[in-house]
Amino acid sequence: MAISTDPIAISRRSREKGQQQKAILDAARELFAEAGETAVTLRAVAERIGYSTTVIYQHFSDKQSLIQALCDHDFLQMAKDFASLADIAHPGQRLHALGLGYVSFALQHPNAFRFLFLTDRAALPPENSAIPKGNIALDTYALLKHTIAECIQQGLLRSELKDVEQMSQLCWANVHGIACMHLYSSVHQLWVDWRPAMENAEKSLEIFERGISRDGKPFSRAVKNRKGK
Repeated sequence: MAISTDPIAISRRSREKGQQQKAILDAARELFAEAGETAVTLRAVAERIGYSTTVIYQHFSDKQSLIQALCDHDFLQMAKDFASLADIAHPGQRLHALGLGYVSFALQHPNAFRFLFLTDRAALPPENSAIPKGNIALDTYALLKHTIAECIQQGLLRSELKDVEQMSQLCWANVHGIACMHLYSSVHQLWVDWRPAMENAEKSLEIFERGISRDGKPFSRAVKNRKGK
């Protein structure tokens, strides 16, 4: 049977293909969050959404290509969420905003966060990614490093804090702990009187910034507080 070349039909097929791929990625993400990497197979994804495995193979040749596509999709979502933060001129204030943005991403996209940062899976080579490594518009870690480098260049950090890579990882670790703690807070809700996640993130960032800033003051003074959960 000939495939229609009618523009409307082509547009419909393209839309349907996009909807199928989104459903596949959503199902894979849920499986990763629920049961981990070993539970994710193309057959399991197909069963989750009622597709045949043939449909899955029309989009992804194997499990590895599915994982790569899901990583790219979710990291690009994070980059999209961070896009406006990259425009903050003051690097210290930008660093503070990125920290809040990271925790906010975890709360708004919990399954994506669990998949990206809490799933035990094999590392993916950067050359296979749709995200160019080092592109600060798309690579969120590159944006963090760029921001730290500017903080150092402008003399905002204590003089002994000159390792961009190390400082980036320490800043990341600070907000990562807050994000993880609140993602799993319901497990301990009968024992802990939890404060709001974004309130804890704000306070943790201010304490951290007092420790690393040259003048001992937080970078958040000119950053509007964000309402959170």
